[in-house]
Amino acid sequence: MARREVEKRLAVEWMAEHYPDGGYWLNYPLITEELGKRYGLQAFVWARRADALAVTATEIHLIEFKVWKPADGLDKLPTYASLIPYIADLSPYRGYPVRLLLVTPRPNPALEESCRLNNVTLVTVSGGWIDEVVAGIERLWTAEGRAAMAEKKRLRTWLGLD
Repeated sequence: MARREVEKRLAVEWMAEHYPDGGYWLNYPLITEELGKRYGLQAFVWARRADALAVTATEIHLIEFKVWKPADGLDKLPTYASLIPYIADLSPYRGYPVRLLLVTPRPNPALEESCRLNNVTLVTVSGGWIDEVVAGIERLWTAEGRAAMAEKKRLRTWLGLD
């Protein structure tokens, strides 16, 4: 399964489980009022997109799903949160606190510390198909995995694909 598809599947399944009554959007375009007024539909081309956004009775949840590079999700969340007050579609929720969540199957101590220091809730997922994906990622860092990648690269070069 391709990287993008893995994170999409994780987002779809996790959101359905944790927000069963709806009230969420996937791949949410963070278009400020100013950008929307100035460029109309063209703004969608340039918009940053949160993996998911949910509105509860008391909070807005901005959620990033990362399997390969969870720190990238952590880096995006504060920027995305800074845009929330300027998004017209979210004006009914102005004043709601914004909770930042990073969902990953691959936490590590540095990521945990960074999340804590940046007020990001780190959610660790495991079980079923996601464990198979993580095992595949971790195999890449073994001697056998590196040898297999080197052979694949050699064959791609020989075939003129790289």
